[in-house]
Amino acid sequence: MKLKVLPLWLAGTATTGLSGRYQRFCVASEGYRDLFVANGAPAERLAVTGIPNFDDCRRYERNDFPHRHFVLVCTSDARETFKRDDRREFIQRCLEIAAGRQLIFKLHPNENAARATREIAALAPRALVYSAGCAEEMIANCDALITQYSSTVFVGVALDKEVHSYNDLAEIRRLLPLQNRGAARNIAAVCSELLAATQAAAASAPASAGEAAVPASAAAAAGVPAAPGLAGGRSPAGSALPERWTAALLRLTAQSRLGRLATPAASPSGRRRRQVWRGGRMASLLRRSRRR
Repeated sequence: MKLKVLPLWLAGTATTGLSGRYQRFCVASEGYRDLFVANGAPAERLAVTGIPNFDDCRRYERNDFPHRHFVLVCTSDARETFKRDDRREFIQRCLEIAAGRQLIFKLHPNENAARATREIAALAPRALVYSAGCAEEMIANCDALITQYSSTVFVGVALDKEVHSYNDLAEIRRLLPLQNRGAARNIAAVCSELLAATQAAAASAPASAGEAAVPASAAAAAGVPAAPGLAGGRSPAGSALPERWTAALLRLTAQSRLGRLATPAASPSGRRRRQVWRGGRMASLLRRSRRR
C-alpha cells in the first residue's frame, strides 16, 4: 500500500515541476528544462518560454538609484526559514571582497531588519543598509554583486556583473532565464494551444455509458449555456466529472454569469435571500452570512 505521508503543497512551488499534475509546464530556459527532465519530469510536457520577471534584466539599467560603482550584498532570509547562517562570517567575507570599495547591503524582505542592521553596523560601520527598494536596480548600478541564496544572482549574471554567490555560478549560467523580453507572450501561446486542444478533445469524445452527465435540461433551467469542454458532464481532458462536481459547476456558473441579473428579496432575518433569476426558469435559495 502506497502511503502519502506529506501533501505536495507543503513543499511550496519548489517541487511543482516534479508532481506530474499538469499538462504543460513552462520553464525559464533550456537549462531548467534539462534540470527538470533529469529529475524525472516528463520532457514532452515541458515548454521553454522564459519567465516574465527575469526575461529582460537590461530594463533595470534605467533607474534613479543614486549610487554607482559599489559592491552590493543581497542577503537571504535563511535564519527566518530555520537554516544555518553565520552572519558574522558572511559580513567579514563581504568586506574582503569589497577590498575598500563602498559596501551596500540590500536586506531580504522577510529578514529581521533591525537585527541585521545592528550586525552590519558592528562589523562594517561604513556600509549602507537598505531594507526596501528595488534590488534589481541596485544590481544594475553596482560593480560587484554578493548573494547568499538569492535569485537576484540571475540578474547579476545577465548584466555581466562580478558575482559572488553560495550557488554554483556555472550552474547559474546554465539555468539563466532566457532574455527574450517575451516570456508572458510565450506562456499565453502555450495556454491558448492547450485550451484549444483540450476543447477539441472534449468535443470529439462523447460520454460513455455510466458516466455522470450534466443534464441539458438542468443547464437550461439554470439559464447556463453549454460551456466548451464541459458538455456531457466531462472535464476538458475528456474524463467524467463526479456528480457532486457537476452540481457545483452548475451552481458556480449560474452565480457568476447571472448574479448581476438577480433581484434579491431579503427575509426578515436578513440571513436568507431568495433570488429570482430574470430570464431563467429557476429560483434558488442562497444562504449567506453577513458580518454586522
